[in-house]
Amino acid sequence: YEGLDPRHRAALRLLGRHPGHDFDIHSVAALLGIDPRAAEEVLEHLLDTHLLQQHETGYYVFHDLVHSFVQWLNDQSDQGDVTALERLLKYYLRATDRACDLVFPGRVLLDPQVTAGPSQLPPLRDADQARRWLDREQTSLREAVLCAHRVGVHQLTANLARNVVFQLDARGQCEQFREVAVTAT
Repeated sequence: YEGLDPRHRAALRLLGRHPGHDFDIHSVAALLGIDPRAAEEVLEHLLDTHLLQQHETGYYVFHDLVHSFVQWLNDQSDQGDVTALERLLKYYLRATDRACDLVFPGRVLLDPQVTAGPSQLPPLRDADQARRWLDREQTSLREAVLCAHRVGVHQLTANLARNVVFQLDARGQCEQFREVAVTAT
């Protein structure tokens, strides 16, 4: 960690605030406020320095000990970057909204101003691809709803939860559905 330049140190600390267990370049780009290509470069650098692992192509994860260390660093600074978390949560809102448009056509749409934003979304070209993305990201999305609630962005919590429950309902995951719905109320 001490051998990292300040930019990579800051990125590592922000990654420690990511609500999901693992993360892809699009969610990291939103969290760090950079484009996906730059996010991939940061992630690859942290992978090369053994501060991240990659068990699945395109997804990065902390080793448990490194994650504990990064959480300790974040606790020491006591500076939660709410702006970075809001960027990430808005990205998840846009991505889930796009995925739900494809998988659950005919639903009442959110106001386009609510889902507008600069983040690039993952490739979601058709319903099958969107469904696979929703399944893959399910845990991170549930954690993002909880994170939005903790941060106190209530409208974002409600809108994100609204999108997340569509997939939970479709998969018959009643307990997770209840958890997300209760958090959003």
